[in-house]
Amino acid sequence: MFSKSVISQSFSQAAVSYDKVANLQREMGTRLLSLVPEGRYSTVLDLGCGTGYFNALLQEQLEPGQLLGLDLAEGMIGAAKRTKSSLTASWCCADAEYLPLKDGACSLIFSNLVLQWCNDLSRVFDEASRVLADNGWFVFSSLGPDTLFELKCSWQQADDYVHVNQFAAKEEIVIAAEEAGFDCQSQSEKIVMGYRQVRDLSATLKSLGAGNMNHGRRKGLMGKRSVQKMLQHYESYRDEKGILPATYEAYYFLLRKMK
Repeated sequence: MFSKSVISQSFSQAAVSYDKVANLQREMGTRLLSLVPEGRYSTVLDLGCGTGYFNALLQEQLEPGQLLGLDLAEGMIGAAKRTKSSLTASWCCADAEYLPLKDGACSLIFSNLVLQWCNDLSRVFDEASRVLADNGWFVFSSLGPDTLFELKCSWQQADDYVHVNQFAAKEEIVIAAEEAGFDCQSQSEKIVMGYRQVRDLSATLKSLGAGNMNHGRRKGLMGKRSVQKMLQHYESYRDEKGILPATYEAYYFLLRKMK
C-alpha cells in the first residue's frame, strides 16, 4: 500500500531532476506509444503526465482535438506547464481514482508507469471506463512484482524491513480490468538497466521520485551492518563486464471499453 501524500510529495520534489534520469520511463513510454491503435482521437488524456514529455509526442503522433495532462504531483504539473508551454494542452493536478472529467469525455487514455502507484486498481479502471467513450482505449504500462528483484533479494539478506516497492502481478491487473468491463490485451518483457555501483541505482531512483514508498519501510537511518550485507550480496549479480544489473518487469496493456 502506498500513501498518496507521500507519492505526491516525492514526485513533486523530483520534478527538477526527473527528465535527466528517466531513461527506463522513456523507453517504456515509447514502446507504449507504438502500441496505440490507429484511429482518430478527439480527446486524449495523458494520465500521470509527469513533466509532459509524452504529451508532446501524443500531440505530434495523434493530432487530437483536445489534449489533457493530469498528474497527482503538483510539482510535475508545474514543470509541465513551464517546459511544454508551446503545447495546446490543458493541465490538471488530480487523482487517477477520482478523475475530474465528464462521462464519456475521452476517446483515449494514455498512461505510462502510473498504475503501479495506485492502491485501488478497481477504482482506477471504473473511473477510466466512466470517462471513456464507447470503444475508447485505455493504454498503459506498469511494473510487475519481479521489478528490482536483485535489490529486493539483497536487502532480504540484510534485515526484515521492506526496502523495495512492491507491485501487482499481471493476473491481478487483468482481473480488475475485466471486472470493469474492459476487453484486455497485454504484453510483458524484462528490461535490464546497468549500474557501476548500487549507489548509482539508488541515486537514480531518488532523482525519479521512485524510492521506497511502501508501508513497512524502515524509518530513519539504516544500520551500517545491514547496508554492508546488502551490498555484499548484490555483488553476486555483477556480470563479466563489471556491471550490476537492475531488472524491471515491464507490462503493457491495451484495454478497450466495450459498448
